[in-house]
Amino acid sequence: MRPPLLSINNQAIGIFDSGLGGLTVLKALEKQLPHESFIYFGDTAHVPYGSKSVETVQNYSNQITQFLLSHDVKLIVIACNTASSVAAEVLRKKFDVPIFGVVTPAVEQAISFHKNGEIGIIGTQATIASNSYVDKFTSLAPHINTVQQACPLFVPLIEEDWGDTDTAKGVADIYLKSLAKHPVDALVLGCTHYPMMEKIIQSVVGNSVKLISFKEGEVTLNTSVIKDQHFNRNIAKLISKWTGRIWQIHSSDSNIGSSLSDEDVINQQNEIKIMKNHPQVKKILEALPGLSIHSITDITETVDETTDENDDERQKEI
Repeated sequence: MRPPLLSINNQAIGIFDSGLGGLTVLKALEKQLPHESFIYFGDTAHVPYGSKSVETVQNYSNQITQFLLSHDVKLIVIACNTASSVAAEVLRKKFDVPIFGVVTPAVEQAISFHKNGEIGIIGTQATIASNSYVDKFTSLAPHINTVQQACPLFVPLIEEDWGDTDTAKGVADIYLKSLAKHPVDALVLGCTHYPMMEKIIQSVVGNSVKLISFKEGEVTLNTSVIKDQHFNRNIAKLISKWTGRIWQIHSSDSNIGSSLSDEDVINQQNEIKIMKNHPQVKKILEALPGLSIHSITDITETVDETTDENDDERQKEI
């Protein structure tokens, strides 16, 4: 059995989500662990997870975990509230690697902001139906009353870059009006996509309600067994070109290798230029200051999609 954290730590930390939302967790972890490297897997072919069955989410999570382990990660962070709620325990029993979810940290933070009112929880249909947050509150702070609300359209709006529009505001008004009937001290954004709609959500619930998310860097991992924080590369991440193909992009401060021919170098530079102008990639680069695209390599697809209700799209790795 592996210890809580590996004693050999020149490996990356694996992070996965159903799409863009987990970038909020990645950004928080980068602040806390600046000398670590990360492999981020965004399952945009199957987004959103919240409307899918428990069995389907568990299957996707299992396949992604296998993929991350094939890249020799030392631990895995499930940066998806739905997967954390319905798949984390299954994965922990199956795989001999530390696996962290995002439910407990959010609940602990919400408890710290509790005054005399209630704690609101919003999330996908699957997360709310699982009662994972309510159960955790009951376990850690049984005296706190909670109120939940599913917001299934938030993730599709965010993935389509509609998260800051009048349409999103109208949807938020409808979903969150029920919370106005409760004296809510804090609102847990129970989906890692939701911080991308934070301004709209705050405007609907009012400034007196504290929004609980991972945007401010509250993710905590026990790194006490790491002897040397500086053995890792300064920045080593994987992002993807959001097309029908799977791409592995290495970020580095170094220049493109001299082993490439002049023509190959020009082609690589043109590919990188095109990628940098892609709306989704620009969003990733803006979210992670200092990230640079060094090279682009086509890789082999590894994830089976036979159980998806929408098998037309292909799996994408960030």
